[in-house]
Amino acid sequence: MKRILFGFLHAPPTTCMRYLYAFKKLDDIEIISIGPERSHISWDFKTSETETFSHDIELPKRDFHPEWYDWEEVMEACVDNNIDTDFDLIIQGEPNFFLRGPKPEHLKDKPVAYIVIDTHRGASVHLYAAQQASITHFFIANEYHRAIYETGHMIQGLWIEPNWKVIWCPAAAEETICKDYKEELGNDYEMYNAGFVGNDGIDKFAGSLEDGIYIPWDKYTKLEYRNPFTGQVEKIDEYPSGFAQDVRFSEYQYRAHLLHELCGRVGLKFLPGSLNHIEYAKSLNKAKVIVNACINNDLNMRVPEVMSCGRILVTDIMPGLVQKFGPSGYGYGFGYIGYNKCYHPMCANFELELNVIVDKIERALIDDEYREDMKLNARRIIVENRNTYLDRCKLILEETGILTFL
Repeated sequence: MKRILFGFLHAPPTTCMRYLYAFKKLDDIEIISIGPERSHISWDFKTSETETFSHDIELPKRDFHPEWYDWEEVMEACVDNNIDTDFDLIIQGEPNFFLRGPKPEHLKDKPVAYIVIDTHRGASVHLYAAQQASITHFFIANEYHRAIYETGHMIQGLWIEPNWKVIWCPAAAEETICKDYKEELGNDYEMYNAGFVGNDGIDKFAGSLEDGIYIPWDKYTKLEYRNPFTGQVEKIDEYPSGFAQDVRFSEYQYRAHLLHELCGRVGLKFLPGSLNHIEYAKSLNKAKVIVNACINNDLNMRVPEVMSCGRILVTDIMPGLVQKFGPSGYGYGFGYIGYNKCYHPMCANFELELNVIVDKIERALIDDEYREDMKLNARRIIVENRNTYLDRCKLILEETGILTFL
């Protein structure tokens, strides 16, 4: 039996929860979760029923982010909870939970893995956190970032340590949760032709479903918002509080403009994304086609989770997409429909590319036979081609030398 200490901050619906429950499926693994005192509704990995989650070891909550914890403090918390500190692997899962200080002597030869899940946050944050935690393995979800890290060049005054092993560990799906919910949803199943699922920042930035999706046009002067349902235009002096300032504005502007256009052309609906895991998956099932537009050249979570739900995914092409999920195409044998993105709505190619996206969505909506085949193939690519969180856990265990899988 191999023992793992997994530290993370479980702000719902964090990806670390998906990793935790995937690890628990492995018979040869004992995994202990540790993190700040919080609780929220998640799901039971055996029954897929909702439950209230709390860490095996709860640390005092910090009043600042990210939340740092010394190795000594973590070891003392284990002892206080009658948990043996002799672990075979320690995993630090971001966001916002970081270890620091010298590693305990009895663990000096044990691997320490850092799972970089957030594909938006800058490289310098992760490099600094990894250096503080004495990591040995760097698992990075963004293939573009992994390629940069492997160059060994200094990034914003920080660097990749020569003893680190850098591994691409892209987003995946929990296939027992991200699935078809036709029977459960009844008339709400595929009630919309097309949908877009966002997070908290996008919710506040884009407006509610009732109010429409609002479009920012100018970051530096007055902001202009257009309601696609009423056509009215209004101006305000500053961004909504939920606007993510750390993301390049041009890409946010591109996505907002794209969504606005698709609202009018294909009846795109905005689906809530900040839900518990099961409700999130059911939300995906309410649209026949799900549109994805990444904002950081990243293979984001929408790709595997939408495909695992058997939805028709229309997405921009980003690094690693074809490598992990096969080629883009329409019809038999394909799992998603890809398009090339131009990064600014005022770009000369924007209207041309928009027409291509609309055409692909309309074709998927018209041809029921092709759509049903693509839904099955999308699901197969996730489950059979090693794109589940259980597969990612096995990758971590193999790369760190803990276990070997056939």
